[in-house]
This record gives sequence, structure tokens and C-alpha cells, in this order.
Amino acid sequence: MVSRPLLDEFTRVAARPAFAKRLATWTAEAAALAARLERRATLVEIAGVSYGCRDPKDDAVIETALRGRVQYLVTGDQDLLDAHVAVTLNAHGILLTTARTLVAKLAQ
Repeated sequence: MVSRPLLDEFTRVAARPAFAKRLATWTAEAAALAARLERRATLVEIAGVSYGCRDPKDDAVIETALRGRVQYLVTGDQDLLDAHVAVTLNAHGILLTTARTLVAKLAQ
């Protein structure tokens, strides 16, 4: 699941000079990845609802997960790993987890 604000954020962040310095072809690769995501992922329309996240930009992630009715929201973002966010997502049957925790759970 992805929404337009999440694709736009990925494109903006990927274009930062710090990324381009590490890999000469990064900007083109990031643009190609964003295009593949847009073609292959389910695009969810969001309205810009505020969920009271510490970082207001992360509200788009929460709304995308809710509207997309995902099972998991996997993140390392500390603002999204907040207990308030977990309660909101859990009320809708969405498990908030890190990649490490999810991989460990799936390996059991």
C-alpha cells in the first residue's frame, strides 16, 4: 500500500545530496524505484487526516495503513513507534512493528 504523499516524500528524501554522494547512480535508481512502486503497489487515496503524530508528516503513513487496511505497519521511525500510534492502529487490527521484530516472528 502506498499513497501519493508517501511516494512524494520518498522522491524528495531520495534526492537529498547525502544519498547521491554515497552512490553515483542513486538518484536515477530512486526515481526508478518510485515509478515501480507507483505501478505495482496499491495506491490509496488519503484525505490528510491528523492522527496527532509527533511528526505531522507521519500522519500520512498512519492514514495510508488505515485506508489500505494493512495487517502490519513496519517501521523504524520512532515517531511512528509511539504507543499512541500503536493504540490507534491496534484498534483497527493493524500490528505496528519493526522489521527486525516481524522477521523474528515470521521465523518462529
